[in-house]
Amino acid sequence: MLPCIAAVAIAIVVGKKTYELHAYETNSLLMQNVEALSQKDEGNLKKYKCYNSVTSKDGCMVRYCPTCSYVPGTDPWYSPSSECYK
Repeated sequence: MLPCIAAVAIAIVVGKKTYELHAYETNSLLMQNVEALSQKDEGNLKKYKCYNSVTSKDGCMVRYCPTCSYVPGTDPWYSPSSECYK
């Protein structure tokens, strides 16, 4: 019985340390992203209306949000518009 309790205690301690290390790495990456975005000069960027979903339609072009550029197609009726900067 005692070896089982010791094994569970060791597993809990190792699991907790692993979780804390992962949480620190995630928080550090989040802070790096926030700092990079805050340093970006948005004064020269223009705001555009875009869509996250695009359907194909010959002869039409629509601005696609992930790339903020025009792609062949049109916005579907169920896709709400969003904004992107370029």
